[in-house]
Amino acid sequence: MSQGIIPEITNKYKVLIVEDDEGLNKLIASKLERKGIETIQTYNGKEGLDQARANKNALLVLDYILPDIDGQNVVEILQEEGHERPFIVMTGFGDEKLAVEMMKMGAQDYLVKNDEFLELVAPVITKTLKDIYHEDKMKKVQRHNKYLSLITRQIFEPIFVTDKKFQITFANKAAKKIYGYTEEELQGKSILKLYPEESAEDLRSQIQENLQGGHKWRKETTHQKKDGETFSSIDSVSRLQKDDEGGIIFFHYSIMEREKIEEKKEGVIEALQANLQRLKNSEDLIPMCSNCKKIRTKEDKWMELEDYLREYTELELTHGICPNCIKELYPDFNIPPEKSIDD
Repeated sequence: MSQGIIPEITNKYKVLIVEDDEGLNKLIASKLERKGIETIQTYNGKEGLDQARANKNALLVLDYILPDIDGQNVVEILQEEGHERPFIVMTGFGDEKLAVEMMKMGAQDYLVKNDEFLELVAPVITKTLKDIYHEDKMKKVQRHNKYLSLITRQIFEPIFVTDKKFQITFANKAAKKIYGYTEEELQGKSILKLYPEESAEDLRSQIQENLQGGHKWRKETTHQKKDGETFSSIDSVSRLQKDDEGGIIFFHYSIMEREKIEEKKEGVIEALQANLQRLKNSEDLIPMCSNCKKIRTKEDKWMELEDYLREYTELELTHGICPNCIKELYPDFNIPPEKSIDD
């Protein structure tokens, strides 16, 4: 049974021990196996190289002094071949300088074979495995986020990816812009914080129930920006396919533009209704001068017809010349019958 180390680590990684002292090799393996860590035991550089090539998820615990090739050469050969593996170097007492050189080559840690060696070997290896696990997980998230960023760059609706606990692991450019958060502020933030507090837990229950049943969840909801402003959105939530971390993807289809169009339409309707009412309130008979054709207003003022229409309606007039006026004003100008000239 594993103690102090999660099953995800012991299931994924092995420890490759490269130590020519058979007794010490077995002692190290015994201490690790009691913690649930699988080991591979080799006793020279060549065996170590072969096993390292065959086991990409192996952590090498590598003695510097070996009977055929030393630990530094083992690391150099693997790196040249493109088989880089994390490693811990073991050195004899007084060889700390060699350990420093190996650290420069990328060693995760080093162990000195002194009186405390057997007490430290398991804790140091366990800690290194945890570090490797979290580093690999972070690299996976970064690769995943880079890929998502590429495919969502031109999408103008917010897209979020969360882990199974609803903590945000990715947000596209539109999400950051609309909600007003930076990438650093969104990373690790519960996506439920983007909803009003009074509805967040109810939404969590609804989403979990649908996802556990293998269904997508879709609903119109209210969202809250960083500055507290709220807006409506249609949410579509589903599990990420082929994701062993239980990832969840959220699409927020903003309906802010739709609301703006509705508001604009309502404004136009109100203006039309107001104009209709204004016309209805006008006099049924409009006094007009029989000679100059001016209109008399309620205030007993005489206005040109054009001025009257502009003042009391929203009509705009265009000007042209009818055929009769053309004949009168321009007798030498020929124009086909029933045609006019617009200015």
